[in-house]
Amino acid sequence: MGMKGGTHSLLMDKGGFQFTQNIDEATEMSMLSPSRNIIFIDGGRQKRRGTVNPVDAPDGGLLQGMLPYTKLDGTEYLMGVTDIGNVYDLVTGTAKGTFTATANPVSGVVFQNTAYITSSEVVPKKSTGGAFAALTQIPTDWGTKGPRQFLVRRAGNANRLVGIGVPGHEDEIYYSKANSD
Repeated sequence: MGMKGGTHSLLMDKGGFQFTQNIDEATEMSMLSPSRNIIFIDGGRQKRRGTVNPVDAPDGGLLQGMLPYTKLDGTEYLMGVTDIGNVYDLVTGTAKGTFTATANPVSGVVFQNTAYITSSEVVPKKSTGGAFAALTQIPTDWGTKGPRQFLVRRAGNANRLVGIGVPGHEDEIYYSKANSD
């Protein structure tokens, strides 16, 4: 089965991050420190001009994490988790379940057509487009916690979900079985 995705190219020969820090020599494309907070629009690069709040959480809470999620059939979601503990598709405002209220950032990853969200305070959850449900096959030493972040490891035919940063086990790396969570 093919993998859906995209490739992005950055024009480092025009601008880059290797310019002299002498402001008198700066060109329009120079990215002088601390101006590395940039946006990529229409194939070009621009310095950011302020902060934009593209979406509001339907429950009025603060967004603790967002995850763009495109299924293999082309259905697109923008999942958001709030500090109140709700998960939403921010495009439609549809509730997608609950996530224990957290003051820590929530991260997410898409692995094999499934969206996973996690925070170090709670057990991770997953969704294939419907409501988010807690993972059931987790290491016993996680208890009621979860990894700070999930990563995807791709090595030939053995794709694995990788969990890092579990409280109390920060020096350990957790791998799923091949091609499963």
